[in-house]
Amino acid sequence: MVIAYKNLTKEQYLLKFLEIIDCMQSDKSKCTTDSEKDVLVKFLLLPDEYKYYRFSRKGKKAVTAMYEKEEVKMSHQNLNNKIYSLIEKGLLWRDDDTIIYFKKFVLQAVSKFSESLEKGESYDFKFRFINEA
Repeated sequence: MVIAYKNLTKEQYLLKFLEIIDCMQSDKSKCTTDSEKDVLVKFLLLPDEYKYYRFSRKGKKAVTAMYEKEEVKMSHQNLNNKIYSLIEKGLLWRDDDTIIYFKKFVLQAVSKFSESLEKGESYDFKFRFINEA
């Protein structure tokens, strides 16, 4: 099946990508809310200088600033609550030093997805269904 989107921004493409992940979830409690998707996209859109510490204090301040530019209120506590919820839903993870990262599958897919978008090429999703007994 081929679905074509025209004239979407990178942010809109990333939101579509996260919607696809949600629709494929077998456990609906792992689906993200619209505001959680928005938080994920903002962290994904941070400049490369935040690449290794997106969820640090500095990264969170940058995301909060993005919300302020949009005239949307996002408190530090509300942002943290969304991050903790995304850890529970399996899109983020925390290492032994309590540093938070995107799950590898998210970053790999977003990287390839963004690369295709910049080149004006199509991007193919591959789904594997497993029937667990």
